[in-house]
Amino acid sequence: MAEPTHCGSDDIDDEGFCEDCGEEVQKVFSEHKAESQFDDFLQEAYGTIEVCGMTMDAGIVLKECDNTAYREAFNNWTDAEKIEVN
Repeated sequence: MAEPTHCGSDDIDDEGFCEDCGEEVQKVFSEHKAESQFDDFLQEAYGTIEVCGMTMDAGIVLKECDNTAYREAFNNWTDAEKIEVN
């Protein structure tokens, strides 16, 4: 779970603002946790693909075949989701 970086309340609205203090909340994840969340996002967005008769998660294929594109997509996703990776 993301750690709050504002007043400490866990009451966060859908827009990413604290319902108690009104501040925008920055989510802080470890690199491993953020990548896991991103992989889940890719799985939900793109599902599985078939390669030479084998079914694989699209995100894992991207990560293994073009790590640069995966990292760029990961960075764009963390920016869009307002996630700080430490």
